[in-house]
Amino acid sequence: MEPRINSRKHLYRLKIYIIYSIAFLLVCLATYTIPWLAGKTLIWNVDGIAQHFPILAQFQRILQGTSHQSLTGWSWNLGAGADQLPPLLFMSLVIRLAT
Repeated sequence: MEPRINSRKHLYRLKIYIIYSIAFLLVCLATYTIPWLAGKTLIWNVDGIAQHFPILAQFQRILQGTSHQSLTGWSWNLGAGADQLPPLLFMSLVIRLAT
């Protein structure tokens, strides 16, 4: 009697897993296919300039020595405040790869 209960439980769990997997795939398909079919993207055209230009301008001021901050340290100009070095290193890597 014990093996039947375990096999029923296993089949029930398998059905639930399959249903949730199919539902997840449908949600992903709708989320990413509908904008693509409409000729739209999930990223605004202004996102790049709004996100990257301020940090690049700050990086230029630091390198030119006209900023009161150094490369290392905390900056309240980055979102809600952040360590400056990792974003600046990331941006220099992105610029290097883009050229």
